[in-house]
Amino acid sequence: MRKGDIVGNSIQHLRREARVKGEIYLFHIDGVFRYVPHEYPAGGGPNKSKNFEAMYAQNPDCFIGCYDEKVIWKDLREDIEDFLYGS
Repeated sequence: MRKGDIVGNSIQHLRREARVKGEIYLFHIDGVFRYVPHEYPAGGGPNKSKNFEAMYAQNPDCFIGCYDEKVIWKDLREDIEDFLYGS
């Protein structure tokens, strides 16, 4: 898969998540993108710890940024590519 495909797929996924959950915090941890809401997910279970504060506390160097569904495609692409491949 080309790097553009990985970035493009991540942008599409983030925008879908943001439509449903509002602001999404984007992390890249161990080669996987994580789309994390600010608030705790509804209900209990293992996903209870997957909010921004918990994820950032464990992985501060993996944080890319905070985005909503109105994010400009080009800006988000640049943020992700800078994080993954350097500027």
